[in-house]
Amino acid sequence: MKKKKRGITIKLVFSNRWLYTFIVIGILAIIGVGVYALTAGETPDPGHNIQNIGPPSDCVNGQVLQFIDGAWGCVNLPGGETILKTKIVEIGNWDMNANSYVMVAHGLGSNYKKIRDIRVMIRRDDNLGHFLLDKFQDATDPVLIMGGVYSITSVNIVIQRRTDGHFDRDTFEVMGDDGNRGWIYIVYEE
Repeated sequence: MKKKKRGITIKLVFSNRWLYTFIVIGILAIIGVGVYALTAGETPDPGHNIQNIGPPSDCVNGQVLQFIDGAWGCVNLPGGETILKTKIVEIGNWDMNANSYVMVAHGLGSNYKKIRDIRVMIRRDDNLGHFLLDKFQDATDPVLIMGGVYSITSVNIVIQRRTDGHFDRDTFEVMGDDGNRGWIYIVYEE
């Protein structure tokens, strides 16, 4: 004869409504504990307040942070390297068919002596084409069909188109939308 196992058996029967209620209560409890644990400035603190963060005390202006041998330290930027900046200046209104040149203020002041490169981008009146001006030596130079930068002073950049060249025509007379003929891209040392 087979022996019956004796023990206590508890049988719980919940409707789906009660089961979902217990699940929601459990999720809310987990979220509540998580929010409490992740409050900045409270223990346990998951991070730092921004007011408490700063570079090591031996850092001076002009240095950068670098991770060296497992610790943060301040180092100088590599010596001898030149930092170049770019400034973009709008040319403004320029009827290239009537006027062979325009003067545009660059706004660099005495830094104009540190200009290392200039590019000039010209827009057509209908804004359906953009064109670069090349170097410029003479308004009648047969090699240069576009034109380019004629001179740079402490105040202005003078750009000039070539006489009877690509820009000396009616598709470069009146800018329609914003009146800006194009842009001058200036690269200079900081």
